[in-house]
Amino acid sequence: MKVNSMSNNAHFAKADEYASENRHQEAVDEFEMALKSNPDHADTYRRMATSLSALGRHDEAHTALQQAVQLQPDNPIMVHEFSDNLERNGSYREALKFLKDYTARSSDFGYHPYHMMGRILGKLGNISESYENYVKGARLNPPSKNKENYAHMQFRYLQFKYVHNRAKKRDPNNPVSFYNLAQDLFDIDSSSAVDILETATNLMPNADAYLMMGEIYRKGLRMYTAVNCYKRALDVFKDAVPQIPQLGKIYEGLIESLFACGRRKEMLTYAKEAKDMNVSSSRIKMLHDVVIDRFGYDPEDSDQIANGWAVPDWL
Repeated sequence: MKVNSMSNNAHFAKADEYASENRHQEAVDEFEMALKSNPDHADTYRRMATSLSALGRHDEAHTALQQAVQLQPDNPIMVHEFSDNLERNGSYREALKFLKDYTARSSDFGYHPYHMMGRILGKLGNISESYENYVKGARLNPPSKNKENYAHMQFRYLQFKYVHNRAKKRDPNNPVSFYNLAQDLFDIDSSSAVDILETATNLMPNADAYLMMGEIYRKGLRMYTAVNCYKRALDVFKDAVPQIPQLGKIYEGLIESLFACGRRKEMLTYAKEAKDMNVSSSRIKMLHDVVIDRFGYDPEDSDQIANGWAVPDWL
């Protein structure tokens, strides 16, 4: 098949531009045009998967990543993103098998596959094998860093063991047990805290748990994931009696994350909703005013949203 490289490059560049502006549907359209001229371009599938995920089309994103990794099965970037996608979707055993097959046939990789297998095995409760994979990963790091990383892996192993043992001693069907464990780990190991919070919310949706996950993802600059966590927290809160301090934190986190993602109109919508819910925040008002001043949205909306703001005692 003859490939029109100029056409492919133009569509790919346009798609990349749209994706950077959070215009993900337009990005997907351009990625699909690029694939018509070059259907074997693995990176196009990979980048398209990111936009599909942002649109909530997770099955299509998975298919696109699957296509990318089939085209470049030994590319560490493709392997990492495909296995990470499987893990995020809860397909732990499929991700584990995929990574084991990859490490068995390839030698051109760093510690990341072993680190991921260690994390997944920890989630599955296989503590000893989790530790073994963390150690294998540590030994693949440069010698100057090996000692430090080896100590870190030992710490992770002990932490998984600690979490696993405490969870077994408590009621395994009580989300509060897992939520309390996550609080213990919040400042020590945010990755483990998120794993435990996901277990808690699978048992019973909990606004505080979603809020904590949003805070962890926002600090880790994973803004799109943070936005989803804050929105889930709001959904739970709307069915419960509002507690103003927590509700304010959820709106602040959501609005800051939307601002960082460039989703300005959506941010203004939530700013108005926060005011309607009697949530007052100087931080929300400041971000709202920045968007109005910089991007020139309807000043009537600005007046409507900004009027009546006051800084509450709990901020």
